[in-house]
Amino acid sequence: MRDTVFTNTPNQMQDIYTRLRSLGFSRPFLRDFILLDWWEDHMASVPANRAIVESILSRQLGLDLPALRDPQGSIVLQPKLAARFKMRSGVDANQLDVAQILAARLATIAASCFDKSLMLKELSAGEIRTHVLKGGVPWIGLEQLLDVCWQIGVPVVHLCRLPSGSKKMDGMLCWAEGRPVIVVSCQRKSPAWQLFILAHELGHIACGHLLPDSPHILDNKVDTDVREQQEKEANDFAVTLLTGHKHMAFRPQSSFLTAPELAEDAKELGTELKIDPGVIALNYSWNQNCFPVAMAALKLIERDTNAADVFRSKYDQLDLDALPQDSRRIYNCLTLTE
Repeated sequence: MRDTVFTNTPNQMQDIYTRLRSLGFSRPFLRDFILLDWWEDHMASVPANRAIVESILSRQLGLDLPALRDPQGSIVLQPKLAARFKMRSGVDANQLDVAQILAARLATIAASCFDKSLMLKELSAGEIRTHVLKGGVPWIGLEQLLDVCWQIGVPVVHLCRLPSGSKKMDGMLCWAEGRPVIVVSCQRKSPAWQLFILAHELGHIACGHLLPDSPHILDNKVDTDVREQQEKEANDFAVTLLTGHKHMAFRPQSSFLTAPELAEDAKELGTELKIDPGVIALNYSWNQNCFPVAMAALKLIERDTNAADVFRSKYDQLDLDALPQDSRRIYNCLTLTE
């Protein structure tokens, strides 16, 4: 009887997985969302196959290819697009490298397969509001504002997937392929909540806070006073666009409202003032510091509407079939369109 020889075949991808895990990209995330669906790790034992994977990771994550090819090479995340963030509470811009890398990749893919002419001259909140309402809609909702963005040549994509444990921003504005692109990464289902994020990012465009030749990540580099002023300008733009008044504030006349009362009042006022009732509920929440009541009211107002579906309904304006297979896969995976 012949002796049986057991051997351990090393995983030719292990050095890549180890180095990328230290940056925030887990092996399951890379396998499920970045690498091609037919890839198996044992294929990396053939140098030409490993070279393909290295090229894909370099292109999709913006990694230095020579460093990736050197098993001992040090890999660093290097966000390459100038960007503007709408921050989440308690998150610092320095914690957003992974989210920014993926958001920037989505932005670049979207911009590369969208050929609408860019029309950014004189973006006034009041004029946009008047134009949209002339179309016969009762108010400016998420779908209407998405239509405005796409029509003026600004794609809007919804980042639905991040590696476990990654910090994220609510939204990001960046320039890619010669045009501004808005990436929303907030996962709330409420269209009204997402509507304000979108209006805020459009405000940064209208106010000229991020230009094609911006040399740096604005929210991470400009001084605090400038950043706070620009955030205020973007917020003022958003409130004016959605309500018609820069300083609109909804408060009860006598006592705090219950969720059903807030929902009913928001619907009545929304019809009268041409304001999305969800926006009224959120405005009430911010001014009265009653977040739980507003969230309960939003559920009554918006019922089963899912903002993610509204974002996805606009993606047919992108020619995704023109993309390379790996770019199409990462786009579909990160926006959950498959």
